Amino acid sequence: MQCPLTRIAARYTNDRRANFDIYLPEWLARHNKLIFGVVYAAGLFFTLARWAGWVLQV
Repeated sequence: MQCPLTRIAARYTNDRRANFDIYLPEWLARHNKLIFGVVYAAGLFFTLARWAGWVLQV
Protein backbone atom coordinates (compact mmCIF):
# COMPACT_ATOMS: atom_id res chain seq x y z
CA MET A 1 0.00 0.00 0.00
CA GLN A 2 1.41 3.39 -0.90
CA CYS A 3 0.27 6.96 -0.98
CA PRO A 4 -1.08 8.12 -4.35
CA LEU A 5 1.27 11.12 -4.18
CA THR A 6 4.32 8.83 -4.22
CA ARG A 7 4.07 8.56 -8.01
CA ILE A 8 4.11 12.34 -8.32
CA ALA A 9 7.14 12.62 -6.03
CA ALA A 10 8.88 9.87 -8.00
CA ARG A 11 8.88 12.08 -11.10
CA TYR A 12 11.29 14.49 -9.45
CA THR A 13 13.97 12.11 -8.14
CA ASN A 14 15.57 8.73 -8.82
CA ASP A 15 15.98 8.13 -5.07
CA ARG A 16 13.75 5.29 -3.87
CA ARG A 17 14.74 4.95 -0.22
CA ALA A 18 11.96 4.46 2.33
CA ASN A 19 11.90 8.18 3.12
CA PHE A 20 12.30 9.72 -0.34
CA ASP A 21 8.79 11.21 -0.33
CA ILE A 22 8.32 12.07 3.36
CA TYR A 23 10.26 14.15 5.86
CA LEU A 24 11.13 11.42 8.37
CA PRO A 25 14.41 9.77 9.28
CA GLU A 26 14.92 6.62 7.21
CA TRP A 27 14.65 4.23 10.19
CA LEU A 28 11.28 5.76 11.13
CA ALA A 29 10.03 5.77 7.53
CA ARG A 30 10.88 2.07 7.23
CA HIS A 31 8.94 1.14 10.37
CA ASN A 32 6.25 3.81 10.58
CA LYS A 33 3.31 1.47 9.98
CA LEU A 34 4.37 -0.77 12.84
CA ILE A 35 5.22 2.08 15.23
CA PHE A 36 2.15 4.19 14.60
CA GLY A 37 -0.08 1.12 14.33
CA VAL A 38 0.89 0.14 17.87
CA VAL A 39 0.32 3.72 19.08
CA TYR A 40 -3.11 3.77 17.40
CA ALA A 41 -4.10 0.37 18.85
CA ALA A 42 -2.98 1.43 22.34
CA GLY A 43 -5.00 4.64 22.08
CA LEU A 44 -8.02 2.75 20.84
CA PHE A 45 -7.74 0.21 23.66
CA PHE A 46 -7.34 2.98 26.26
CA THR A 47 -10.38 4.84 24.88
CA LEU A 48 -12.52 1.70 24.95
CA ALA A 49 -11.29 0.87 28.47
CA ARG A 50 -12.24 4.36 29.69
CA TRP A 51 -15.61 4.09 27.99
CA ALA A 52 -16.27 0.69 29.57
CA GLY A 53 -15.22 1.94 33.00
CA TRP A 54 -12.17 -0.34 33.34
CA VAL A 55 -9.87 2.64 33.88
CA LEU A 56 -10.75 5.27 36.47
CA GLN A 57 -10.51 8.97 35.72
CA VAL A 58 -7.85 10.84 37.64
